[in-house]
Amino acid sequence: MNFNLFRSQIRGIIGNYPILFYSLYGLKSLNRRLSVQQDTQLVIEGFPRSGNTFAVLAFEHLQSSSIKLAHHLHVIAQVKRAVQYSIPTLILIRDPKDVTISLIMRNPEATLLSILNGYIDYYTTISLYKDHFVTADFKELINDYASVIRAINIKFNTKFQEISPTPDDQDIIFAKISELSKIYVNGDKSKAAYPSAEKKALKEYWATKIDAPCLAPILSKAYSVYQEFFVK
Repeated sequence: MNFNLFRSQIRGIIGNYPILFYSLYGLKSLNRRLSVQQDTQLVIEGFPRSGNTFAVLAFEHLQSSSIKLAHHLHVIAQVKRAVQYSIPTLILIRDPKDVTISLIMRNPEATLLSILNGYIDYYTTISLYKDHFVTADFKELINDYASVIRAINIKFNTKFQEISPTPDDQDIIFAKISELSKIYVNGDKSKAAYPSAEKKALKEYWATKIDAPCLAPILSKAYSVYQEFFVK
């Protein structure tokens, strides 16, 4: 088994248990900065490639004052601790086919099956806490962030500014995402956040692979989880 894939799977298992996860991964300073703390003002989490980076950067850009966020750890422990501390929480979700293709393009050592199983496990587990967070679909996040922030304010009685990015704001936000992407991809244009011929070709390749008959049952289950996640 690929070592990175194995490490990711172990992290996913440990990430179900807050005490264990924060004890082990909290040793790293970056993880501590991203972790839910008692003074965290808002948690933004979701399965990888669900708009997490856009959500965080756009929120920070749109607010007139600094807000302490917890984000980008992609583990269930973040949600459980947010519920424990009664912290306002935004959970992002995206069409399972889109998120799986996007994620495998970034992490080719993974498999379509492992990603879909991870998606199902993640959202099935945190759905138990749906009364304690606001959910935003990827398209809603991109197209009407103000309504997402409004939902947070209504549910948690917060006073975050209810603003959607203007075209100029989006240019700034996506420029920041591109800069972060360049650090991550290390010159591999197929993994970049911005359009490229390499990325388009790879996306078309994986779009064909994910429609293979052998994946139909697991993909159908993922779509059931996706649709049921919005049911109150």
